[in-house]
Amino acid sequence: MKNLAAVLIALFLASCGGRIVKFTVTDKDTGKPIKGVNFVAGDVLAITGDDGTAEVDTGSIDTEKLQVSKKEYKFVYIGWDDLDANSEMKIAMIEKIPPADVTGLRIETEGADSVLKWNPSLSDDTAYYEVHRQIGLSPAAILQKKLDGFSVKLGKIEKYQDFVFTVFTYDKNGNKSKGAAFKYYKGAEKMELKKTAKLGGKITGAGKGALYAVLYPVYISDFEEYDFAPVTVKCDKDGKYLSGAVPAGKYTVKAFEDINGNGLWDGNWLGSAAEPAAVRNAVYLAPNQTSMCDLAVRPAGTGLPEVIYDENPGYIDLYNAAWGFAREKISKGNVAKGFVAAYMDEGFNDHIYQWDTCFMMFFGVYGGNEFPAMHSVDNFYLKQRENGYICRVQSETTGKDYDPTPTDPHVNPPLYAWVEYNYLMKSGDESRLLPAIYHNHKYFQWLKNNCRTPEGFYFTSNLGSGMDNSPREGSAYGWIDITSQMALFAMYMEKLCTVAGNTKLAKQYQGEYDALKKLVNDKMWSAKDGIYYDVKKNGTFHAKKTIASFWPMLAMLASPEQLKLLAGHLKNPDEFYRPHLFPTLSKSEPEYDPKGHYWLGAVWAPTTFMTIKGLEANGFDDFAHEASLNHIQNMYEVYANFVPDKKKLPYKQNNIPFPPDLDGTKQIWECYSSEFKEPATRWDNIFYVRPKFVGWSGDGPIALLIENVIGIRLDAPASKIVWTISSDKKNGVKNLPFAGGSVNLVMEKIDNGKPVIAASSTLPFAVTLEIKHAGKVYSQTIKGK
Repeated sequence: MKNLAAVLIALFLASCGGRIVKFTVTDKDTGKPIKGVNFVAGDVLAITGDDGTAEVDTGSIDTEKLQVSKKEYKFVYIGWDDLDANSEMKIAMIEKIPPADVTGLRIETEGADSVLKWNPSLSDDTAYYEVHRQIGLSPAAILQKKLDGFSVKLGKIEKYQDFVFTVFTYDKNGNKSKGAAFKYYKGAEKMELKKTAKLGGKITGAGKGALYAVLYPVYISDFEEYDFAPVTVKCDKDGKYLSGAVPAGKYTVKAFEDINGNGLWDGNWLGSAAEPAAVRNAVYLAPNQTSMCDLAVRPAGTGLPEVIYDENPGYIDLYNAAWGFAREKISKGNVAKGFVAAYMDEGFNDHIYQWDTCFMMFFGVYGGNEFPAMHSVDNFYLKQRENGYICRVQSETTGKDYDPTPTDPHVNPPLYAWVEYNYLMKSGDESRLLPAIYHNHKYFQWLKNNCRTPEGFYFTSNLGSGMDNSPREGSAYGWIDITSQMALFAMYMEKLCTVAGNTKLAKQYQGEYDALKKLVNDKMWSAKDGIYYDVKKNGTFHAKKTIASFWPMLAMLASPEQLKLLAGHLKNPDEFYRPHLFPTLSKSEPEYDPKGHYWLGAVWAPTTFMTIKGLEANGFDDFAHEASLNHIQNMYEVYANFVPDKKKLPYKQNNIPFPPDLDGTKQIWECYSSEFKEPATRWDNIFYVRPKFVGWSGDGPIALLIENVIGIRLDAPASKIVWTISSDKKNGVKNLPFAGGSVNLVMEKIDNGKPVIAASSTLPFAVTLEIKHAGKVYSQTIKGK
């Protein structure tokens, strides 16, 4: 539709009867003539000169098509009063050039308030300013309108929050500038270090290489942020060392013999000989004192744990195959791109993924010095941004990740704290505590600030949840899995902080946990269906029974009554109790596919592991044992017997082709059909999923076999092992990594109803072994060397 000015000009020209019309164009505000105004009707007919005038022959054009324009101006007025018999028209135009943006945006402190300030726009006709504020991934909102000054008070700015402040300049004509933006993030304030100490002592070892002591801070009370780096001290020829001044506090001290000669703890996964080491936890450095810590380097353990399970020797074949596939996936990191020197990789493309890595750690920690397990987590800590954000995927080629968006924050299930606590329980090594708390505290705050709805639910995307094609996205507003995972996150942060001695932060996370527990049970529990659901934006349930509904069990959110109902769903053959436990979508759902179709009914290692550990955590030990046996048995039968339909092996597919050297037999797969003894179909529901997927598929044949089938649970901080024996045949584990050394645990036989245990240890201290069998509990001590 034409504007009024164009219509009026056309009417005037039509009345001129083909005469030559003179136009005079001036600036409405200044009255000055405007040069360079175009009069166009197909072709350019005339252009105003220095005096702002132009003549147009109306006899040779379609006057209705005449356009008058200049890029920097717009019509505001036509001088009808000036029309005369000489066919002259005067036109007033208004400038539409945006004013210059402000400069020097900054935040200054005035008393208790933070104040956003800027330097004024250099445009002469500036009228006022408008300030917008964006918090995290939320949409920007107007903070202040029509401001004629050069600052705005913000009040107190909370820590661990991302802000973008944008100041727009308006001129007297109403033109708006592009906007000057200022990003601001406030971390914790670093406190001045006042209390220092020193540590000295002697390290004895084999003497083949130089000896080092590494001081890992666990809790430094002088610092609010936990960013104090480890200190490495080289021993003299007699093995003596003395550190410089370090913050007083609680430390873990690791001693190692540097066989490679590079001054770093290497282990042996890079092809070098294993480096002997020793760890001493809970070393307290008192202020203004020199504390002492002597350590004796012990020979490094060699080889992987040897599993014995006479009940089904085939499980040992699957166990060994899993370690073999996992060893093939050890990657040498590009340090220049920000990766650690070596790490465990899922290995199906040139990216590493957050929740793949986390779930690999549950079996990887049993690899001892053979596998760089927890170093794999460090890849993501190294990539953490200043504001706490950790992207779910990192490119191994470029070292880059993705920026979060409001619709997809590009996060995965936040499981690092659970992984760190699991490592602590297996190893007793507190050297990771401080960096784990530091990185995860910032990550928790970022998720809270950016992935939470006003009601307190957490949200993600299908890809972010890890369940790529699950029937949820577009309907879920509050996601039951990540909301429960945040409670799990808080629960394990409380545990880590308690071990570290940070009672203040532990209390904070207990509060976070309590609030999420109430929210999940008040808003996400369906009393009608007896299960947890995603919540829609209108507050109703997205009533799809997916495996995500069982994360609250692992996070210890459910009451005893709710637990019984949840276990009932898992035991229901019409839902999750299928031939291979547990499908990721209930059989009762219309989208359920017996072939798997990725997350539309396949059995996946991470969610099966999560569900079993949720059962275990809530006292359903027998069901957890049954489900573990079921999962490993199904995996073994596919490994031992499955012969694939070659047409379903995507050898020449562009998207992740099947390795040409494989025929699809003797494989551990990405996921499995819940109905048939075969791998699941992938996202296209045509081809099989990926082979050699160890990867997280090692959780079943390694971690679940040791922990829930053989039944060994480790508690290194307490120097205790609990063994629930379910098989009357010979079973156990030799060379099992534990508390910095290894233990041998073998149940030889049952004699008069009592297990006969052969147990030994490489540790220098005694270990309590609690044995549970047939409803009875026995205890024995494994003597130290």
